[in-house]
Amino acid sequence: MTTPIAIVIVHGLLGFGRTQALRTAHIYFAGLRGRLGPDVYFPTLPGNGTIADRARALADFLATLSHEQVAIIAHSMGGLDARHLIRHLDPDHRVRELITLSTPHHGSVIAEVAQHRRSPFYLGVRALTRPALDDLRPEACARFNLDTPDRPDTRYRSYSASRPIDEMALWLRPFAREFGDESNDGLVSVTSGQWGEHVATLHADHFELAGWRILPVGAWRTPRWNHVGFYRGLVDELRSSRDAG
Repeated sequence: MTTPIAIVIVHGLLGFGRTQALRTAHIYFAGLRGRLGPDVYFPTLPGNGTIADRARALADFLATLSHEQVAIIAHSMGGLDARHLIRHLDPDHRVRELITLSTPHHGSVIAEVAQHRRSPFYLGVRALTRPALDDLRPEACARFNLDTPDRPDTRYRSYSASRPIDEMALWLRPFAREFGDESNDGLVSVTSGQWGEHVATLHADHFELAGWRILPVGAWRTPRWNHVGFYRGLVDELRSSRDAG
């Protein structure tokens, strides 16, 4: 049964829609495929492409959908791609709502650090993530925000995320410490994750928002964030609001 609205769930940096490994299919948003009902889509964007390139790929995907209205739920960089699309690549104004999850709307300290550190690790990070990484620096995001004002007929909501450092995986903790005293999810600060109507700060790290379980020390004491229930709630709300409208 087709619903009146398409719900498109957009991945972040280095993400994918669907991949095949060891004869098992995986999607970036772990455990969500088949659990959210009809007319929910997981497009694949260029993993390390610029915001503009990723937004064009998203626009090409939306062009394959016949729905008159679209709502987008976007993780991390995907929220910037969606904002670019809404402002510049949606001439028919089909996208009526955007919900971002820990999107670095004001940039990420980690993107800035990765640009300048000369260690072999960060050389590898730059090689893997450019040119997308360049678009995630605070200065670049400030320019992006000036060039990408919100569209009046689209609703913008955001969720930020944060976990105490001692609940994070060991490898994620050095990134979290780069933020100093500012609350963060390991890659994006709570402040940077806020855009439009800020709904809440979720008790999760950056990867839990996509359903990835990266175990911290003492994981048995750390409640798992219920990402499936969260996305189900968002999808149900989007459908019911369109039905009511």
